[in-house]
Amino acid sequence: MRYLVKAQGEGGELTFGSLAELRTLYAQGFVAPEDLVRPEDSERWVRADRLSGLRGAEPRSTSETRMALRLGLAIALSVVVGLLALKYKGLALAGLVLVAVALPFWLFRGPARGGRRQE
Repeated sequence: MRYLVKAQGEGGELTFGSLAELRTLYAQGFVAPEDLVRPEDSERWVRADRLSGLRGAEPRSTSETRMALRLGLAIALSVVVGLLALKYKGLALAGLVLVAVALPFWLFRGPARGGRRQE
């Protein structure tokens, strides 16, 4: 089924061939959360962030902000571990192992759990 999108503040409509295509472009930030969306067989417009098929897909700006926050916290944690390593040499190895093992899982974890994927 095709979907129509009306960008807020702009005239005209865009047509997307499927919900999967719309979901991809929504996650990339091409379709904004406040844009109006409707299936072609419906007359009712809804905000993109309220469309059930787009739940769980984050607009790029939100996910980029979260990644930047995680990266900043990871750098701060690395500095703290480094300072502890200078002061307490016995904790250096344990801290480095903890950071090396846990950090990739924390930084690059998948989407939040508990939400349902609806397509």
